[in-house]
Amino acid sequence: MARDFSFGDARKCIKIIRTTKKELDTISDYKRRKARDINAVFSTLNSSGVFSRCANDEILNKTEGDFSTNENYKRLILSLNQYISSSYVVNHSKELIQQIKQDTDEDIAVLNAGLNPLKWLFLSKQNKQNASEAYERLSEYANSYIIEDSNDIINSASKLPSITFESANDHFVYNKDVYEAAIKEIVKQPDTMSKIKAIDDLLKRYGAFDSYVNFVKNDFSKEADVIKRAIDRLIASNLLEMLKGISVEEIGRDKKRIRIKPLIEAGFLTVADVFTANEYNLASLYGVSADNAHTIKRIADNYAQQAKNDIKIKLSYDDKNKEATNIVKALCLYRKKDRYVKEIDAVKSKNSNRINRAVDAFNEVGSGRFWAFYDDAYKSQIRSFFCDFEDVVFGEYGQTISNATNSYKSLPAEVSAEDAWNDFRDNSIDFYNIIEKIYPGVLGTNDLLYGLPEDLAREIQDECFFPDGLLCTLRRYQEWGVKYILHQERVLLGDEMGLGKTVQAIATMVSLKNTGATHFAVVCPASVITNWCREIVKHSKLKVIKAHGSTKASAARAWIKTGGVIVTTYESTSAIKLDPYFRFSQLIVDEAHYIKNKGAARTTRTIELSKHADRVLFMTGTALENRVEEMISLIEVLRPNIASSIASIAFMSTAPQFREKIAPVYYRRKREDVLTELPEKIESEEWCTLSGEEERAYEEAVLSKNYMASRRLSWNVDDLKKSSKMNRLKEIVEDAKNDDRKILVFSFFLDTIEKITHELGSKICLNPINGAVTPNRRQEIIDEFEKAPAGTVLCAQIQSGGTGLNIQAASVVIICEPQLKPSIENQAISRAYRMGQSRNVQVFRLLCVNTIDEKIMDLLKEKQAAFDAFADKSVAAQSVEIDNNTLGDIIKDEIDRINKKRKEQQE
Repeated sequence: MARDFSFGDARKCIKIIRTTKKELDTISDYKRRKARDINAVFSTLNSSGVFSRCANDEILNKTEGDFSTNENYKRLILSLNQYISSSYVVNHSKELIQQIKQDTDEDIAVLNAGLNPLKWLFLSKQNKQNASEAYERLSEYANSYIIEDSNDIINSASKLPSITFESANDHFVYNKDVYEAAIKEIVKQPDTMSKIKAIDDLLKRYGAFDSYVNFVKNDFSKEADVIKRAIDRLIASNLLEMLKGISVEEIGRDKKRIRIKPLIEAGFLTVADVFTANEYNLASLYGVSADNAHTIKRIADNYAQQAKNDIKIKLSYDDKNKEATNIVKALCLYRKKDRYVKEIDAVKSKNSNRINRAVDAFNEVGSGRFWAFYDDAYKSQIRSFFCDFEDVVFGEYGQTISNATNSYKSLPAEVSAEDAWNDFRDNSIDFYNIIEKIYPGVLGTNDLLYGLPEDLAREIQDECFFPDGLLCTLRRYQEWGVKYILHQERVLLGDEMGLGKTVQAIATMVSLKNTGATHFAVVCPASVITNWCREIVKHSKLKVIKAHGSTKASAARAWIKTGGVIVTTYESTSAIKLDPYFRFSQLIVDEAHYIKNKGAARTTRTIELSKHADRVLFMTGTALENRVEEMISLIEVLRPNIASSIASIAFMSTAPQFREKIAPVYYRRKREDVLTELPEKIESEEWCTLSGEEERAYEEAVLSKNYMASRRLSWNVDDLKKSSKMNRLKEIVEDAKNDDRKILVFSFFLDTIEKITHELGSKICLNPINGAVTPNRRQEIIDEFEKAPAGTVLCAQIQSGGTGLNIQAASVVIICEPQLKPSIENQAISRAYRMGQSRNVQVFRLLCVNTIDEKIMDLLKEKQAAFDAFADKSVAAQSVEIDNNTLGDIIKDEIDRINKKRKEQQE
């Protein structure tokens, strides 16, 4: 077949296509080559510190970076401009290369096969036909739009080197974000250079403070181990004392093949002797085999382990043994150190967001190598972070950490025993909180659910509590109570007296305020209104408005307008006039059993007030399990559905099913369950013998059936110097003064209190508390008592001073005559024997032999046994008192005794 094209034309056509593709190949590699150049010039600029110096100056606001005279910088900007500008031609060239290859590679191969005369001669007819067709297509392609487009791209690429620095820099100034992205795309090597000097210096300063923090944290972490070891030594000491009380014969009681006699003969008389010995010592005894020695030792060790599990530690200011002193010293030092740790933690928490934000930004900036490419907004942000970080480091943060660390380091390695015990006396709650935190369960308070059903307890555990603004430390059981109140919203808190119900109520209000609540109301008996106001101010930052007396209406209006905590009495609730749609955050009703009678005006007013409250907290220290009807009437206000569900099973108030039913609304914890660490309560009956004058006055009162005068025996003589009870009271007061203690004196009778106060005199005895003393004055007297020296006496009528008061300053309680209700005495004693008491509480009951005192005490002991067996468990506890009929029987017996005695004397 004859050729219809010339070899020259064919080669020319192929050359056009190949040349175009080659030039496009060169263009497609342009960015890579340009990136290599950019990397080189960038490295030169970066290593010479040009960028970091510029960044440093701009951050410090000294000057704005100007690189117009730096040739390498000009090169860099120009190259970056060319790199960025070449994107279109490079990308399009790659597309064209792909298209040309796809369209022409096969035809060029076919045509090349016959591009000389000799080859053509040997081609088959078909191949010649294919070559001709390939030529036609290639010839047409060489003049196609694709080649034209390629030439346009090639032409555009040829103009890239002609871009001037001035035009490139203008483009850079207005498109820094584009250049920043390009430079970060090109420069892949890690930033190994130091941070910008200004930032680096600031971070080093910050790092110094951080090292202070680490020092304090590491050192403080060791204090917990010191406390644990000290507690373990006390436990070991107590364990040995317990084992010393177990005869060695107990080891062989259930192991008849063990011979105890060789142990006894060798001086091993108690389990403690065996426990402290080793098997080798035991096996060396005559008559004790190695096998028996092993068994004996194992049994003793088992005894020890069982005993150890039952040991719970108590600390008392009155029992300063070596082991207890070591614990108190360790806790005291921990407290001192913890103060500074908390200061550091607080300032770190306060500034953490500012610090983290700045440090993250500084890390991103690094050595400042990309600084020149950041836009003005980002640079301004970095400068702002720098200034803010400076304020942190050189401001409150740095000063607090520096001062706290210096103070921490200046603390002595050990505190004196005297300082430690005095600190414990004044801050025992903090000491016990630390023990609970560091050594859970060692105080005996390891019930993590505090008596609640497990499902409810898990919900309570997850409840959030926000204590910011609470100015006191809560015990763990108290925080749990706060969470219960918050979670359940409408509840009756029945914690036993002395467990801090008031503080839990205050903490609840604080937490609610931190989540946006504004208005709170407290309704309480008039006798404790002042105490409530003082407790709120003392333990929180909440604003208090007292609504009592002639200003109660204006106080109520001020509360409605401004919010805060209004504290009022049951009687004064009538002054709080609320619009039908007015809502407030929480109502707290103290001594809620005051509103047990539905028809009473104070009940009606309090319930009406509760309808405006989002949450309601009733509080009472009375064991309502023993008064189920009262409990149901209160629960009916809070949770009517629960009240109706328990009404039919009130008779089984001791059953677990009943307790589980009321758990969502009624919560009560007893002192022995949560305050196992309380020091001892030492109760003593001080029996006195009546003098002749006392006896005559007493018998006259009995024979005239004057019940009250009969009970005031020994106090109703004209001259108290002749009173056997008064003389014993003076001795107790003198002993208490010598033991650095203060004294509470309780009597049912006002004239007894007045006589004692007069007899002791104003130097020893403060103004007494009775029903006529106003709440304000009552609190003033208690404040005076707290500040008074050892030996000071505070007298109170047991009905007035026995409830609603916290008097931990006293650790001696004197009760002048038997009370007809044990609960009244218990309440009075609880004024001193309560959370925060650090000393053994000594209770003295002044009694006279062969009198009504003896008969009342005998009967009360029987009833107290019943109370101990059933209190908080059965309605049987309601009968623990001596009524008038029973007292009449006692008087009758006394009349018979006196008459018989007188008859015998006459004979």
